[in-house]
Amino acid sequence: MRNISVSFLLLACCLQGLIAQTPTWSEHIAPILYTNCTKCHHNGGIAPFSLLTYADAYDHQYMIAIETAEKHMPPWPPDKQYVHYTDERVLCDDEIAIIQQWLEGGAPEGDPALAPAPPVYNNQSVLGTPDLSVTIPNYTVQLTTDEYRCFAIPSNLLQNRYITAIEVVPGNPEIVHHVLVFYDTSGDCAGLDAADPLPGYAGFGGVGSNSAVLIGLWAPGALPYYYPSGMGSNLPANSYIVLQVHYPAGSQGNQDNTTVNFKLSNAPGTRNASIAPVLNHTTSLTNGPLVIPANTVKTFYASFNVPFNATILSVAPHMHLVGTSIKSYAVTPTQDTIPLIDIPHWDFHWQGQYTFTKAIKIPAGSVLKAEAVYDNTIANPHNPNNPPQPVSAGEATTDEMMLVFFTYLSYQTGDENIVLDTNADNHSCGVKTQAKLYLEGPYNGIQMSGSLGSFPAVLPDAQPFNSQPWNYAGTEITGNTVNTSNIADWVLLELRRNTDLTAGDYTVARKAAFLYKDGTLHDPDGTDGVTFDVNTLNANYYLAVLPRGHLGVLSASPIALPNATPYNFTTNANAAYGNNQLKNIGGKFCLPAGDTDGNGIINYADVNAWIAAQATGVFALPDVNKDKNVNAADFNLLQPNLGNIGIIQVR
Repeated sequence: MRNISVSFLLLACCLQGLIAQTPTWSEHIAPILYTNCTKCHHNGGIAPFSLLTYADAYDHQYMIAIETAEKHMPPWPPDKQYVHYTDERVLCDDEIAIIQQWLEGGAPEGDPALAPAPPVYNNQSVLGTPDLSVTIPNYTVQLTTDEYRCFAIPSNLLQNRYITAIEVVPGNPEIVHHVLVFYDTSGDCAGLDAADPLPGYAGFGGVGSNSAVLIGLWAPGALPYYYPSGMGSNLPANSYIVLQVHYPAGSQGNQDNTTVNFKLSNAPGTRNASIAPVLNHTTSLTNGPLVIPANTVKTFYASFNVPFNATILSVAPHMHLVGTSIKSYAVTPTQDTIPLIDIPHWDFHWQGQYTFTKAIKIPAGSVLKAEAVYDNTIANPHNPNNPPQPVSAGEATTDEMMLVFFTYLSYQTGDENIVLDTNADNHSCGVKTQAKLYLEGPYNGIQMSGSLGSFPAVLPDAQPFNSQPWNYAGTEITGNTVNTSNIADWVLLELRRNTDLTAGDYTVARKAAFLYKDGTLHDPDGTDGVTFDVNTLNANYYLAVLPRGHLGVLSASPIALPNATPYNFTTNANAAYGNNQLKNIGGKFCLPAGDTDGNGIINYADVNAWIAAQATGVFALPDVNKDKNVNAADFNLLQPNLGNIGIIQVR
């Protein structure tokens, strides 16, 4: 049994008291495992042991605690802080904390009657009657190491059709790690299959045909993929369906006969969604060719100019064993960044296709970009060569690739409103914060102005706090469905555990958000309230609001989150921590205008900044009334507040 590290024990000790009683398997642990773990960890699943019963969890309690604390399990390669996708396998901090407490409390079962019903895994189709179904021949795994086997099966389609849904049903879920599904019209894959005396043929990096087109990807727990209404992926007549199946080490001698089911359509007007490696090492590299000399770490960059307004539904990066990280994003013509995916620790054996929670519009003239790091040294535990050898592009185990597949189609008005995350069970981490506040500058006695986001809008799509004095590195961007004319401005929010500036856990989370004209706070996607990814077991935090051109404030006391009733800064001068931090305007309390440099003090440096910034049609800090102009109206708001000082906690 592995020893638990000292730091792990300290973490567990610090978590004592976060909930009133010791967590039990029945009430606390089973719901976590059933939601996040048992899709792999069930009898007959790909994982080495089941976690469906209390006895299962008790026997593996230390492994569960260690692997979740170190965030090795459940496996989810993308950085969840960069982009969210459908069906994320991510534990929240509070869920990890509950598991540690359960271990420290002796891993009790609790009352079995309170446990949820265990999920049922019967390895059967849930798609319904398919329009096309293909099954690979019975294949016996040959290798003791990881084996990647390709199978080419004729579709027998007499005419082109559109795939509207695709489902992979593993024939032997104990040994099928993941499946890539392609179609091929060249016959190359069929030729490779026919030339091999066994069913299928060996294929590691690809399927052996440059014309093969990716149409689907499956990993344990994946449900059928349904295209949005009116969309589909083209499947040509007389094409071959090609499966690349990964059988992990230890599968030798076991048999498999995996099936792929399709729903098809030939409805006129169906919009074709293509899946293609838009960013790739052949045509997109800006510092190619893809060659990694032995004993070097090298970063490659790829870019592609988007010639038309595009809608993207999913993203799927692909590298081999020397690759260690990959990131992709788009830069729009207005220089806003649209984050797409960031995998900081690439693992070839845990690759996937990641569907966005909403369709994303990429404007014409944008540049798709990718950055990938390759470590061809002995420090890379996945390096296939020891000692390291030169690596270049190719499909073999010892070769490399740099591909970013996108599912995309031509944009139509309203695509950005398409919700792709239809799984009601898809849980999210963190707690929602709700508050109401007014900024003095744009406040008119009833609500605030929405001029910054009204035509012609100057409100930036990306959060504006990435420079001094805030130095915030968040990647928040405006959601495609947000009506910016409802927005007064961006604000930077912070959750504080206490008011002690010297405390190590003083600020526990930061997030840029929108302040709407009515004083309410919204996530950048327009959702009511602002959700922070913090521990929900002890969610009592002070809320700091750091606006542009106004003094910041801190709530007078900690707020128990999530709070259904917004914390209201507008009704009482004592709602803010400290004395005289809010200004009474017609019976409503507002954050004072005039802090044009964001240092928490309104003085003549702010006047000088106002003088230097005289302009029209701008997004500028000295525009304290938020009307897109820096002029006398802003000075008239600033001047009476000279000498006002914010509390030190927001300076």
